[in-house]
Amino acid sequence: MTCQDRSFRARILLLISGSLIAAGTTAIGLYAFEAWSVAGTADQSMAFWMLPFLLGGLLLIGLGGVLLVFRRLLVNEENKRSEP
Repeated sequence: MTCQDRSFRARILLLISGSLIAAGTTAIGLYAFEAWSVAGTADQSMAFWMLPFLLGGLLLIGLGGVLLVFRRLLVNEENKRSEP
């Protein structure tokens, strides 16, 4: 496996993890907005039914973080192999 392959994989992992973190943050923001908008009304069950957005957002952010760790490990391995 060449250095360019690892560099390409590192960039792809960064792109995917960034997308997952952005999607998770958006889902949590949507849940927070919905929960805040129904906070003073009688229809607070909507915040409960939007709970999968909160949980899904946390899951996406966690997966993005794991991919960032994998990317860091890949870059560290690449740097070790390129040292004389």
